[in-house]
Amino acid sequence: MSEQGLFSGLAIDYAWQHPDPTAIAAVGYRAVLRYLSNDPSKDLSIAEAAALHAAGLGIGLVWETTATRATEGMQAGLDDMTAATAQAQALGYPPGLVIWLAVDTDVEWSAVAPYFIGASSLKGPYVLRPYGGIKIVEGFAAALGGGGAWQTEAWSGSSVSPNAALYQRVTPTLPPIPGAQGTYDEDAILQPIALWGPASSSSRKEDPMQLIPTTDPNAQPATFYSDPTVNDQIAITFDAIAPDGAPPVTCGLRAVVHKSDGSDAWVAATVLQGAANPTQLPNTNNVFEVTKGWAVRVQVPVGFDMVSLRNQGVDILYAEKL
Repeated sequence: MSEQGLFSGLAIDYAWQHPDPTAIAAVGYRAVLRYLSNDPSKDLSIAEAAALHAAGLGIGLVWETTATRATEGMQAGLDDMTAATAQAQALGYPPGLVIWLAVDTDVEWSAVAPYFIGASSLKGPYVLRPYGGIKIVEGFAAALGGGGAWQTEAWSGSSVSPNAALYQRVTPTLPPIPGAQGTYDEDAILQPIALWGPASSSSRKEDPMQLIPTTDPNAQPATFYSDPTVNDQIAITFDAIAPDGAPPVTCGLRAVVHKSDGSDAWVAATVLQGAANPTQLPNTNNVFEVTKGWAVRVQVPVGFDMVSLRNQGVDILYAEKL
């Protein structure tokens, strides 16, 4: 059984070469973006979707046939959205999720506006959003409304649109997926986004992600509660768009654990970084220097039932109880 779930962090997209789902997750990626098209060898299959979900990965779908298809007018847009909807439904893609239509070339919004107008005329079960450079993302938002676009760094310069929910990088920031280097692109999830997830992702609805954008040392920290009878974990993700330097870029994370009844002083948490071979980060006055984009876990040991987190940098941080 699969369903919608909120996802943050980093994703990848790929076409004909399919990395192993467990290896994708082990590196630290949370989701994948996969294709719908007229080419079955490129498209997501039911079996692949099941394997991705078994690895705990979310799935989003993008329609693309040729790089310039979106320049072919209103009827092309209607035809493509109709075909994409049928393929998505056959896979079991939940209603209400986004299907991105790809503009994989550098053109002005005016060149593809009729295509998206045609596609938007289909009132189906899915939300339509574009994939493309910043001109496409902002043109769509101005003409048809709504955020949630997927922006590619290509044809965008150094600008990131506020209407983008996904940002496809030219250069990945996480270590290469074994056996798959050069076969995929890395995508930063700029805000928590609904994707097609395994049934277990429903637990995220009970413990939703918290956004911590503040650098104010006196601001209220994000607090998570846990079961004091077991070891618990909090997953941390920084927005890895890094205008202040090339990756790896680090940020400060203040993390302490304590007891909700106030019977103890706050204690520095144990923070691990990395997915396949996590390492414990050094603590400097309860602040840990973490690498943006890498898998980070804050451990809450037995006997403690609260963890408080505060972002010490200028970057957006998401936290999620696992």
